[in-house]
Amino acid sequence: MNTQTRIHRLEAGQALQLEPGDRSVAVLSEGELLLQPPAQWLAGMVVVPAPARLHAPAVVPADDACSIVAVRASSVVVRQPAAAAAGARTWLAGLLRLAR
Repeated sequence: MNTQTRIHRLEAGQALQLEPGDRSVAVLSEGELLLQPPAQWLAGMVVVPAPARLHAPAVVPADDACSIVAVRASSVVVRQPAAAAAGARTWLAGLLRLAR
């Protein structure tokens, strides 16, 4: 499977935004992240779960609901499937150039 790799360099306090529903795999290569699950209702009260710390090297969970914030300078490597549409556009543009 064709994949492309992106590297996100985060400063302390900066949030990591991953595409929701994306099939990418994110790996924390250096630094430390804080994962905060969303608050929930329990018996008419708001319950805020404790945040989890993630130290490098580790796979970042693919939970769309969690907010991810860097505790210190960090690098996250994201491998995602290459866009098939981009390859098709390039192929079509090459055909149009040949046709001229």
